[in-house]
Amino acid sequence: LEPRFEHEHYHFITNIQSTTNPFDSTIVGQVHAVDPDSSTGALIYSLNSNFFRIDSETGQIDLIAPLTTNLTDQTIELNVSVSDG
Repeated sequence: LEPRFEHEHYHFITNIQSTTNPFDSTIVGQVHAVDPDSSTGALIYSLNSNFFRIDSETGQIDLIAPLTTNLTDQTIELNVSVSDG
């Protein structure tokens, strides 16, 4: 069986007003999946984005680059994948 996320959609709200230089990464949120047929629970999370990264082991999503002004009040949809190796 494939691992499954606990929720079909996750919604995180973040206020990115960071003017620090260099930019410090900002924690946005965390996703979580379960694998019903794995006893180890070792899952690998992945995300393809220029602005965000995901911790492949924990599912924590960080903003790694400042967003342009036209993106700061927008909804940004990220597609996160999970596999059991």
